[in-house]
Amino acid sequence: MRTSIAKDSDSMSPIKLAKTVVTAVALTLFTSAAYSGANYHQQQPTYTEAKPINEVVVRKTEGAVVSLVNTVAEKETVTEPDSLSLAQQLDSIIQWAEQHKIPATVIPRDRHKLFALTELELDSRQFESLPIDIGALGNLKSLIVSGKYRDSGKLKSLPESIGKLSKLTELSLDYNQLSSLPEFIGKLSKLTELSLHSNQLSSVPESIGKLSKLTTLYLGGNQLSSVPESISKLSNLRRLDLGGNQLSSVPESIGKLSK
Repeated sequence: MRTSIAKDSDSMSPIKLAKTVVTAVALTLFTSAAYSGANYHQQQPTYTEAKPINEVVVRKTEGAVVSLVNTVAEKETVTEPDSLSLAQQLDSIIQWAEQHKIPATVIPRDRHKLFALTELELDSRQFESLPIDIGALGNLKSLIVSGKYRDSGKLKSLPESIGKLSKLTELSLDYNQLSSLPEFIGKLSKLTELSLHSNQLSSVPESIGKLSKLTTLYLGGNQLSSVPESISKLSNLRRLDLGGNQLSSVPESIGKLSK
């Protein structure tokens, strides 16, 4: 779809012309988004902070409006796309998989199939870090990244984008080299099972208390000398493993967990 605004531009007043140009830009953005939705391989743009428009600057060449800068007028707004589209993020995961020789049966090389994944199990003996854009796998419900026995996994840290996995209910990171758990773990609001058995954890963040749906928490076989009071907020917790640590005591409030 094309929107023509040049035809009557010479006969319009500056204000009317400005409004016409703004309308044209809005229509162009709309049709671009619609086209993206109709073509699966084209990622529909996502947008961040809307910026106010201050003034219209129109330049005419041979009777046609050819540029529009800092558009204007009556508090119309324009937006800017995110720095990385979903397609680019999925591509980066595919590149990571190829770099670490992860089979295509585990991480599909097709964007459609990759985005549709609901379960992902990786052998962490093959890498020290996960793809930074793993948060693009928005349909994941189960993520298992483990070694096969104690100290066999090489995973040392978690990318912040894991906090975007809003559908995740199971996260298992056993037999790795994790020394800490990031605060953003508290964003996984649907998590029911979290297992970090046999890592190198020396602390657990207070944000773990935000995982209100958690029923299983395995922290055994680490180097914990204390655990946060916030664990007592996990009212749905049924299984809690703290064995094999260096704990001298635990918060009394944990003993009040009734389930």
